[in-house]
Amino acid sequence: MAPGVLEWPGHGTWGTMEVLDNQHLSIGGCDVVELANQFGTPLFVYDVEWVRQRIRGILQAVKRSNLNVRVSYASKAFCTVAVCQLVHEEGLGLDVVSGGELYTALQAGVPASDIHLHGNNKSWAELEFAVSSGIGLIIVDNFVELDMLSEVADKLEKDVSILLRISPGVEAHTHEFISTGQQDSKFGFDLESGQAEDVLTQLGDYPRLHCVGLHSHIGSQIFEPQGFTAAVFRMVELYRDGLALGLPLKILNLGGGFGIRYTSGDRPLAFDVYMDAIETALTEACRRQGVQVPEVWLEPGRVIVGPPGTTLYTVGTQKSVPGVRNYVSVDGGMTDNPRLALYGAKYEAVLANRMDEAWGNHWLRGGVEGSGSTKLVNRPLRDETGVPTPHEAKTLVLHANKMPVMGDTGVNGVLDNAHGQSEGSSLERWSVAGKCCESGDMLIWDATLPHPKQGDVLAVFSTGAYNYSMASNYNRNPKPAVVFVENGNPTVVVERETWADMVRQDRPLY
Repeated sequence: MAPGVLEWPGHGTWGTMEVLDNQHLSIGGCDVVELANQFGTPLFVYDVEWVRQRIRGILQAVKRSNLNVRVSYASKAFCTVAVCQLVHEEGLGLDVVSGGELYTALQAGVPASDIHLHGNNKSWAELEFAVSSGIGLIIVDNFVELDMLSEVADKLEKDVSILLRISPGVEAHTHEFISTGQQDSKFGFDLESGQAEDVLTQLGDYPRLHCVGLHSHIGSQIFEPQGFTAAVFRMVELYRDGLALGLPLKILNLGGGFGIRYTSGDRPLAFDVYMDAIETALTEACRRQGVQVPEVWLEPGRVIVGPPGTTLYTVGTQKSVPGVRNYVSVDGGMTDNPRLALYGAKYEAVLANRMDEAWGNHWLRGGVEGSGSTKLVNRPLRDETGVPTPHEAKTLVLHANKMPVMGDTGVNGVLDNAHGQSEGSSLERWSVAGKCCESGDMLIWDATLPHPKQGDVLAVFSTGAYNYSMASNYNRNPKPAVVFVENGNPTVVVERETWADMVRQDRPLY
């Protein structure tokens, strides 16, 4: 393959990714094979320049609207001291969901006033920590929490600004486990049953709690704006009722959930599309209800850090079940990425040390012109945030005689059922398994790869959100290191755990 900038047809350049002369994948100016050798695997690698560009793209889309918008990073997607510093440096507030995330944000130097606290079951200790820290807002989830928070505020003799989390009865088209806005949800005051109206009338009983707005979050991985617009109309009706009761409402927080690209079938929207839809709906809803347009808050998380994150693994054993499936095992798995086991999440991957062979259908779909040395054509060189990616002006030249052009089936030709290999292609179908003692420990089913060899470096894309943050020590596997890469410089921002770390909190019987 000719060296060049990495692009996805229909998705533009993929951050700062490039293919080097040695046919290795590069991210942030760093050879990922060298990163794997230097820092070990599994390894989370974050393209810092791309994180910055995605934040700036969101903020630019917000500025193009006629709304007064505040954007906070949903830190549950990926929360470390370094990433909290990075997103705050770029102008975002922080949304946290636990005492641990709040502590992390404060350790990162984020002012408490720029942080707001979520959670459906906040403990007394978490509420006391938040209030004593001077947190900007607390999003109250239920009646029990109202009582607890009022007691904490009285004890500390502090007034607290709050939002009420509302379940608006809007079902986003997403996986049921990450859909949160429907009536049957553990989150928030239900709108359909009248709970939301009831809590508005009871807020006068809590003199130290000042309700300044309403919050909703309808789900995650959302690829259409209609769910947001439906939520807007329902929330504005409740907002009007709150104003009529004399509440000092000024904020409508619509949460996050903006979808990203995990596979070639995903079609994320430009952030402008969401903003245009929200602005149109909010303006009309407020006109109908006779209220002023409130300040809008948004909480993107996955859309900021998801695509810029890549996980590197080292290939280990292989196994072929004749007529059934090929398996290749790597040195990580559900301990660093449980999303397939939880949601059936899908990913795509390449062998990062063999990019001349690893160029699969998810890279080439979209058409190739000519023969020999060719270019991919008709791709917008902007990602879903709407901002030009770091390599917008570059094009990637490919050698078609070295790389099969893939069709919608995922391979060039019909797969041989016994071996999972395509006719006329060196690419095969391999299911990527983790190393845990668990049948469900899979990372990718039927990935299109060259025949993997022990020691190859497998790069799995779009793992920046809800991977490290959901990692575990199952089977006493240490959690991976996290490396930020930018301008050719790798920086370890989370050290790799060791076997000694696994027993550090243990206490022996004798």
